[in-house]
Amino acid sequence: MENRVIVRVAVDTELLSVDKLYDYRVSAAIREKVRPGMRVLVPFGKGNNRCEALILKVTGESSYSRLKTVDALLDTEPVLDEERLRLALYLRDRLFCPLYRILRVMLPSGLWCRIDSVYHPAPERDRDSAAAAVVLIPEAEKLVDFLWSAREPVPARRLASLLPEASLQAALTALTEEGYLIAETFAGARTKDKTTRLFKLSADGRMAAGTPALRSRGQKDVVAFLEQSEKASVKEICYYTGVSDSVVNTLFKRGLLEVEEQETFFSPTVEGIPPEPPEIRLNEEQKRTFEGLRELQESPMGEAALLFGVTGSGKTSVYIKLIAETLEKGRDSILLVPEISLTPQMLQLFYMHFGQTVAVLHSGMSVRERYDSWRRIQRGDARVVIGTRSAVFAPVVNLGLLIIDEEHDHSYKSDTVPRYHARDAAKYRCYRNQALLVLGSATPSVVSMYQAKSGRMHLFTMERRYGGAELPDTIIADSRAAFRQGIVGNVGPVLLNHLRLNLDNGEQSILFLNRRGASRELICMDCGHVTQCQNCSVPLAYHRANGRLVCHQCGYSIKVPKVCPQCGRDALTQRGAGTQEIERELTEKLPDVRIIRMDSDTTAGKNTHSELLTRFGAGEADVLVGTQMVTKGLNFPNVTLVGVVDADMSLHGWEYTCGEDTFNLITQVVGRAGRSEKPGRAVIQTAAPMNSVITAAAAQDYRRFYEEEIELRRVLRQPPYARLVQFMVSGVIDEEAYDASRRFRDAAVIMLSQTNLKAELAGPAAAPILRLNNRYRYTLTMRLDAAENEQHQNAMIVQLLRDFYDDRRNQKIHIDIDVL
Repeated sequence: MENRVIVRVAVDTELLSVDKLYDYRVSAAIREKVRPGMRVLVPFGKGNNRCEALILKVTGESSYSRLKTVDALLDTEPVLDEERLRLALYLRDRLFCPLYRILRVMLPSGLWCRIDSVYHPAPERDRDSAAAAVVLIPEAEKLVDFLWSAREPVPARRLASLLPEASLQAALTALTEEGYLIAETFAGARTKDKTTRLFKLSADGRMAAGTPALRSRGQKDVVAFLEQSEKASVKEICYYTGVSDSVVNTLFKRGLLEVEEQETFFSPTVEGIPPEPPEIRLNEEQKRTFEGLRELQESPMGEAALLFGVTGSGKTSVYIKLIAETLEKGRDSILLVPEISLTPQMLQLFYMHFGQTVAVLHSGMSVRERYDSWRRIQRGDARVVIGTRSAVFAPVVNLGLLIIDEEHDHSYKSDTVPRYHARDAAKYRCYRNQALLVLGSATPSVVSMYQAKSGRMHLFTMERRYGGAELPDTIIADSRAAFRQGIVGNVGPVLLNHLRLNLDNGEQSILFLNRRGASRELICMDCGHVTQCQNCSVPLAYHRANGRLVCHQCGYSIKVPKVCPQCGRDALTQRGAGTQEIERELTEKLPDVRIIRMDSDTTAGKNTHSELLTRFGAGEADVLVGTQMVTKGLNFPNVTLVGVVDADMSLHGWEYTCGEDTFNLITQVVGRAGRSEKPGRAVIQTAAPMNSVITAAAAQDYRRFYEEEIELRRVLRQPPYARLVQFMVSGVIDEEAYDASRRFRDAAVIMLSQTNLKAELAGPAAAPILRLNNRYRYTLTMRLDAAENEQHQNAMIVQLLRDFYDDRRNQKIHIDIDVL
């Protein structure tokens, strides 16, 4: 009896209730090809709908006697190796989301498969009998008429407009199961490997050189050229020999040339790179840090280190030296940076030192560009990866170093499912590969600093700016004083005077306000009505550039009304300022000022982020006004002034990290000033000038801020002293969502009483944005003991979720989980 081959797969599903591994039989045709890490097409569920799945294990045994068979193998080689498969399972257990959601994040979107189904009537099955089979399904006769009148198989997407989705699926299922319809499913990658045809001499071609077999001068030139260059594309052959492509085709048809396909990749263009990179000279602090980190690289175990260096201390130079050292040892490196720090300046610097061994991965690239970079890394052609959050999953061949720059930045935490933190994935990968993890920041996250001080990772400090530059002088401007004096405007008199001084001196300034648009909302001063989003419970923000009110949550927008929609009176006014309003106000108060505004509105197009910064660096503007995009990664020698327009904006949020976020933002943006020979200064406008977070940020005193914040968290039992898990229960109907959240709370209380786990549960409470995209949301927060076994805690939460979804009353309810 022939040995059977069985694959254990994870299927592409959104439902946590069915998220488990499934066994499938493998046919003889692909039996020798299947390997873990490959994707397959499988029939899934009662309707045997074709579904993408990924192989986690190949075996010969199964506990099930009857197995379905794999339809097709979608890859010629594994797209994920064993290390990243284990990482996916690790994250699944920690994040409480379907495994395939994590697998998709690990792969470039160009590699995702497009699954298409086509339908056509079965032979000898007539239209009338088919219509009779679905007579009880509303409007199904339209579908039958359309399919039986079609001259060729019909793709499923063309049927969507014929009748409602529920009726369509019911009719298609009934007709296929009863044999009236034949369904065929096809799968293919969204982006295919790009290849170039290369020609070389065949055995007959080499023998023909110098003989009458070559009938023209052009043919002789082509053969002579290929004798020297071995192989070349048609374009290269024609360029160097002057022949037309018909000459090359003639030689190929006569069998004198052979052709082979060579995979080609996108290569980013980085301008202004000198022939030789400048020498990096480390000061004493940098040398001490570099030597200590290099010593950790020699450890047989995976090590982790926190590099705490003030803004401008030269952390990037240490990174470059570490990467060069790693390459010399034959190992690869990954450098993660926040999206807003991935500037042309940074890319130019790393291409200068490492050339074409660098691959870039970030959201501003096209699907094709990201896919090509991913393939270069997978093949081992690129050994230095620079990218944003998802680059932590880059398929490097031999990981030796992983650096997270600005490790405190919130962009390293995904705000959509799966809600992973790049730092957690990085720690796992470095542990599995015995690699060095370096977390760098001028304002380390409170959790990372706590772990460093507790001895869980090494700590290195760099306390002085490179080249002897001093930290900027900081002025705290009390915005309440301007209000008492009757001064109107968002840019106060202190900041305005410093802007005028910079203009007179020919120096540049950066203004930071973490809100885009012209104003926060439009309010009627007569009846008090505020125009709200029709999908979300938030006010619409006014955007002067396009004359519209826009929801920053779901994108809904309307034209600005001329009168109040509620009372019909002409009494609408703006409240709260955004970057557009700051730009308008500066133009009004400083008529000759040249301004560049950077926010998600002005940087929506491809490469616009780079273009705006290049213009500012070239001196085409006096003031750069922006949101968080201007707080990191910028190094302009002529910037001597930074202004924080509203330092209190993030100080009083509902997250427990609002103080930390405010301190980080202010410290980082202030650090953009005076980074060269010219001294810098900063003006912080605030209505809370004595707030300890504001004063610590103004003094650039991280140690004082950390000591106060860690004590507060100890008292309130917040991370790192506890583990917080937030459950967001949502539904289309408000009452149903609230009732479901209460059922979840009651079930959690009962389950916790049956375990030995130390836990507290708060809620349900309305979410800060109650309605989002027409779904009502209620939150519950579970506080778990950080010292207890995390696996036991996770198992309890998984069981709680499975029980919740097994309850038929919760069919229309969704729970989104976030480990805070």
